[in-house]
Amino acid sequence: MFEAPLASSAVSPSLDEARARAGRLLTDGFAYDAITVEEFEWRLERLSRADTPPAIDALVADLATAGRSLAPGIGASSAIVPTEGRIVGIMSETRRVGPWRVPQRLRVTAVMSEVKIDLRYAALTPGCMIDVTAVMANVSVIVPPGLVVDFDVSSIMASTRNDSHADGAGRYTLPHRRIIGTAVMAEVRVRVRALTP
Repeated sequence: MFEAPLASSAVSPSLDEARARAGRLLTDGFAYDAITVEEFEWRLERLSRADTPPAIDALVADLATAGRSLAPGIGASSAIVPTEGRIVGIMSETRRVGPWRVPQRLRVTAVMSEVKIDLRYAALTPGCMIDVTAVMANVSVIVPPGLVVDFDVSSIMASTRNDSHADGAGRYTLPHRRIIGTAVMAEVRVRVRALTP
């Protein structure tokens, strides 16, 4: 007699969990060259429209099987991701959005600039770190729900804030990533945003 209440309360969380799992499988598959950029974008678009957990699971069923062999550091695919990269903004506006591969260590330098780094659809290598130097600048790092950021940015007359811990303890499903650096008369902030169609 309590089946109806259970169904109404369980639909949303199970759908969210399926989306988070599918998003993780897609980014891992893209990171290790199991799927192309075009297929990654196509599946993301389908994922945004899927409205049941079985439909979502069917979309990434092949990646769930292949994912067991996509261990970091094994095979040639891990060598495709660069070990180091750089984003520089000087008196400008710089954005990295959509699907892209984040190097093992990403150095971000922003001087009197606005820099936006969107990690929601990015392929993140295990243990990757973002090193930020912001001087009179605004640096925003956008992460999906469930991804926890270990945040260690020193501030000098600046504002630094990490919102990745604010979406509920115990619900984290994605690996931790690390952001370090220094902000001088600047703002460095990690923001949590849901995946968008």
